[in-house]
Amino acid sequence: MTFFNINFITVFISLLVGYRMLMFIFPIRVLGKFKKIQYVFCFSILLVVIIHIFNLLLLPNILTLLFSILYIVVTSMNLFDTKLRYIIGAISVHFLIVTIYNSFGIFLSKWLVTIRSNNYETTVFFVYMLHGISFLLLPLIYRLAIPKIGTKFFIKYYMALFLFSVAIMTILLLYSKHSFEYINEELLPNQLGFFVLGVLTLFLIILCMTYYEKEEEKERIELKREMSQENFNRVREIYEANAKVYHDLNNHLLVLHNMIEQEETKKALEYITNISEPILETYYQKEFTSNSVINLLLNRKIELMIKENISYEIEIDVPIVLKIADNDMVTILANILDNAIEACEKIQEGDRMIKLTIKKIKQMMFIKLENTFLEEYQIQGHIWKSSKIKTKHHGWGMKSVVTVVEKYEGIITNKTQGNMFIVVISLSDNEWMKAPSKE
Repeated sequence: MTFFNINFITVFISLLVGYRMLMFIFPIRVLGKFKKIQYVFCFSILLVVIIHIFNLLLLPNILTLLFSILYIVVTSMNLFDTKLRYIIGAISVHFLIVTIYNSFGIFLSKWLVTIRSNNYETTVFFVYMLHGISFLLLPLIYRLAIPKIGTKFFIKYYMALFLFSVAIMTILLLYSKHSFEYINEELLPNQLGFFVLGVLTLFLIILCMTYYEKEEEKERIELKREMSQENFNRVREIYEANAKVYHDLNNHLLVLHNMIEQEETKKALEYITNISEPILETYYQKEFTSNSVINLLLNRKIELMIKENISYEIEIDVPIVLKIADNDMVTILANILDNAIEACEKIQEGDRMIKLTIKKIKQMMFIKLENTFLEEYQIQGHIWKSSKIKTKHHGWGMKSVVTVVEKYEGIITNKTQGNMFIVVISLSDNEWMKAPSKE
């Protein structure tokens, strides 16, 4: 019973390490650190139980390994924002490492028993303990090695990694004579039956999750289309504003010519200021930071604030280059500013106020947004609901913010203080923490 417990723990740790490896490679889909750990623990325990059942049925180890790879691939689709085939390549490498450990353990135990004449039970206990310690060191190795290898390697060579890993695992298992030694005519139908049933169940789960992902992708495409339409409308407004000026350019030049001839210099300067105002409004950009992406976004949002008569204060102190991806910064700032602007629209002019502070302190990025508001927000976890007319995209904005915050192992908090609603976000700006983008 003691050996069973040790084996159970060893397998469980190896599975946890496998999921941890994937966390270093692919963006996290699951929201909340506790929820993420909860998922991984549940998935790992269930697979350990399934592996134990397969061992009781004397299923060949190579089939158990293939099933385990398929199981982790399917369950990982709930955890990671990437494609199924990329997970297959990455997790196959982990199981190859586990198989190498196991083969080394078998070789070591045989050597200790036959050559060193050690007690069998003591030897097995020693080998399992060695495995456990090795698996605990693996996350550190993955954490150091994966950033150097890069996510693109696992994406580009996923099929080669899978085939190579399966081939080497098969050779190792055959060499250790543990893969097919239990097959006989009586057990084979039951073994294959259980294996096929398990595979079919996983494929059914894959079909359901694929359907869900397609629906989710449709939602994202529709949301992007709406955002593109908004940008197009903005460009058209700019064009129309400038077109009016250019259309009357000859008339403006004639008027200016007459003013200058009559030496009405002051009047001419005022006239130039008036006709150039639409152009200046279009092309003048306030420079809050050396980061061009953040600058562009803030100037666009300030236009909306001015239009809605919202006073604002912006204080930014960040370097030109950030480890945090530009698209992730845009996701956070655009969504929290949109919510703040919407909240201010509902209160009387003169009381509308938005204050944004962004600072980098050592390896942490801090974002603080304060805005006046009239009505209470409905807060659910880190996601607060506004009073927008509900559409099928309602709530996606703040969910995207939370996804990015989790991606960088950050924290998001919110509170009310008088008539101010305050959001504080912290993100890790370490190089190794930068999550890979989805290909």
